[in-house]
Amino acid sequence: MAVIHTWRTKDGTKTGRLTPLKAIQAKCLDCSCWSQREVRLCPVKLCPLWPFRTEKIYAQFLEQEGRVSDEPSK
Repeated sequence: MAVIHTWRTKDGTKTGRLTPLKAIQAKCLDCSCWSQREVRLCPVKLCPLWPFRTEKIYAQFLEQEGRVSDEPSK
């Protein structure tokens, strides 16, 4: 499921197709001052988004739900 939405980026805002995984990634980057390294090192395990941060974990979630990810594999 994807929606057209506007969200905050390092350089301002962006409008486009936003999937649940992209929304999580965008929020994690926002929270980590736009540092991908800080997202990977994130210690905030009480964050409700923490278990869904990576594509691998998200794919496992979709598999458990009986759905298929629409994200291309990396």
